[in-house]
Amino acid sequence: MWIRIFLICCWACSASFSWAQSTFSTPQVRAELLWHAPQGVSGGQDLWLGLRLRHQKDWHTYWQNPGDSGLPTALQWQLPQGVAAADILWPLPRKLRLGELVNYGFEGEVTLVAPLRFDPAFRPPADGLLRIGLTAHWLVCRTECIPQTGEFQLQVPWGQGQSQIAPSVSETLARQPQVFPGQASARIESEFLLVQAQGWPAEAQGQKIGLYPERNEVIAAPAEQHPRAQIGWQNGVYSARLPLSDLRSESPAELSWWWVVGEGPQARAWRVITPVQGPWPPLPQPGQGSAPILKAEGADLGFWGALLGAFLGGLLLNLMPCVLPVLALKMFALGQGQISPVMRRWQGWSYTLGVLVFLLALGAGLLALRAAGQAVGWGFQLQSPWVVGALALLFALIALNLADWIHVERWFSNGMMQWQSRHPAVDAFLTGLLSVVVAAPCSAPFMGASLGLAVTLPWSQALSVFAVLGVGLASPYLLACHFPAVVRFIPRPGAWMNRLRHLLAIPMAATVVWLLWVLGQQLTAPEPGPASGAVAVRADSPAGQWLPWSPEVVAQAQAQGRIVMVDFTAAWCITCQVNKRTTLERPELLQALKDKNVLVLRADWTRHDPVITQALSDLDRTGIPAYAIYRPGLPARVLSELISVSDVLDALR
Repeated sequence: MWIRIFLICCWACSASFSWAQSTFSTPQVRAELLWHAPQGVSGGQDLWLGLRLRHQKDWHTYWQNPGDSGLPTALQWQLPQGVAAADILWPLPRKLRLGELVNYGFEGEVTLVAPLRFDPAFRPPADGLLRIGLTAHWLVCRTECIPQTGEFQLQVPWGQGQSQIAPSVSETLARQPQVFPGQASARIESEFLLVQAQGWPAEAQGQKIGLYPERNEVIAAPAEQHPRAQIGWQNGVYSARLPLSDLRSESPAELSWWWVVGEGPQARAWRVITPVQGPWPPLPQPGQGSAPILKAEGADLGFWGALLGAFLGGLLLNLMPCVLPVLALKMFALGQGQISPVMRRWQGWSYTLGVLVFLLALGAGLLALRAAGQAVGWGFQLQSPWVVGALALLFALIALNLADWIHVERWFSNGMMQWQSRHPAVDAFLTGLLSVVVAAPCSAPFMGASLGLAVTLPWSQALSVFAVLGVGLASPYLLACHFPAVVRFIPRPGAWMNRLRHLLAIPMAATVVWLLWVLGQQLTAPEPGPASGAVAVRADSPAGQWLPWSPEVVAQAQAQGRIVMVDFTAAWCITCQVNKRTTLERPELLQALKDKNVLVLRADWTRHDPVITQALSDLDRTGIPAYAIYRPGLPARVLSELISVSDVLDALR
C-alpha cells in the first residue's frame, strides 16, 4: 500500500511540475509559450504572447479558416483580473493539398501571437510576477488527424526594465497583413461571388493573387484555384468570380480576406473587408442533392411481432449487468426453508406486479411526453442529473447494507419491521420496482425495434407492448416461485449466503462509482448543439476514428458516396459502455473501418438532445444502444443492441 501511495505522490508531483512549464511536446508537435516585450512590461507598454508550434515532418495544424477540413487552433487564457487577451494575430498560412482537398494551415514552425491589454485600474502583483496560464487546443494532421491539448504557464516579471525579445513573435508581427490601399467590392451573381479590386500597390499589379477568406464554408476552397473560378486583370482591375461553398451555412453582409502576392518569406499580404451586394442564394439544406436517409430496413414488425420482440427483450434483459445482481439476490432468497410454497407464489406475483406497475407508468410517461411534443425515448429519466444522483444514493445504501456496514432494518420501528415480516410480498413488489429502475440504462436484443414501433401505436396497443416487456422481465423469477423443482437447485441457507451478500456488494459499489461518473459527465457536458463537438467534423473527415455526430455530416457524406456508421450512446447506458470497450474500440475494427473509408460518428445522448431523439425515431428506435450504417441511396441498416466485430464487418460487406 505504501508503494502505491509513493507512486501516486510521484505522479502528482510530476503532473504539477509539467503543468507549470512553458513547453508541451507530443510525437507530432512541440509547443512553447513565449512572451515578447521589447520595452519592458508595464501598463503603458505592449506585452505580446506567442504560442510557437514546431511540427514534425509532414504534420500540420490549421489557420483561422482551415479550408476544406480541419479545425483552427483555439487559445483559452487564464489571466489576472484587469488583464485581457485580444484575438489571435495569425501568420500567413500555406495552401495544403490532400487529393482534391485544399486546407489552409502551417507546417514546420509557426508562432501564433496574442496581445495583452491592461485595464487602467490594473495593479501589478506584489511579488512583481505576472502569472499567465494558457490551455491551447489544436488539431494536428498528416493523413490522419489527432486533436491535442497543451497546458502552459508563464511568470512574466513586471517593470519597464524587464524586457525580452522573442524573434518568432517579432517575425509574426512584422508579417501581419497591411490595410489594402485601394477599393474593393463584392456582389452575388447566382452561385458565384464576383470580387473586384483596384488601386493595387505597384508590386502587385498584374501578379498572381492568393485569396484567403477568413470565414470558413462561404467560398469554396481554394478560392482562386478552384476549377470553376474565373480570375483576371483588366486595366489595373483585378476580378475573381468564385464559386460559393456547397456547405455554406450563413449569408454574411461582408467578407474579410487576406490577399497575398508572392510566396514564402517574400510574400506580402493585405487585409480587405468587402461588403457583399445582392441577395445570397438560399442556404443548402442538409442532405440537398444526396440520397435521402431512409427508414431502417426490416423495421416493420407489426403489432404481434412487437409483442414477441418485447417479451424476448424483457427476458434477455435479466442477463444485462444492471439487472442480474438484483435477480440473483431474489432467486437465492427462495432457497430459505422458512418460505412456504404459497408465500413463494405470492412473492412471484408481487414481484411481477411491481415490474408491471413501474414499467407501465414509465411507458405512459414516455407516451405522454411524446404526445406533448417532447422528443424523449427509453431511458429518458436518466438524462436528469437529479435522477442519476438519487440512484447513486440508493445503490450506495444497498452496497453498504450488503457489506453489513450499515443495517437499514435498524432505521425502522419494530412495528414496521414486524409488519414487513408478516407481508414479505411487499418486499417482492418493491424489488420489482427496483428491477425496472436499474434496467432503464440497458437495452437488450429485440427490445429496440419493439419499443420503436410501440410509440407509433395507439395508447392501448403501445401500453400492451410495455406490459409484455414487463412479463418477459419478471417471468424467470415468477416461474421459479411456481415450480419447486427450480428451488431444489438452490443451495440451502448457510454461511455462504453472507459471503454472497458481501460479494454482491462489490458490483453494487462499482455501480455507484459509475453513476457518479455519469453525473459528472452530465454536469460538465456542453449544451447539445452544433458547437458541442470537440472537433469540427466534415463529410471528408478521416476514417476509422470516432468523431462527434450531426445529421448534416451524415447527409453530406452520403452525397459524396461515403458509408457512415453511427454509434448512438450515452454515459448512463451500461450496454453502450460494454459494447464500446469490447467491440467499438477494438484496434482491428478501427483499422477495418479505416481501410473501408467509413466515417464513424458518435451521437452522445447523455443529456437530452431532441435532434438525436429524432434520429433514433427515424430508425424506429426509442432507446440506446443503437448502431446504424448508412449507405448512399439505401435504407439505413440497424445492428443488434449487442454487437461484435464480425457483426459490424458483415454489415459493411
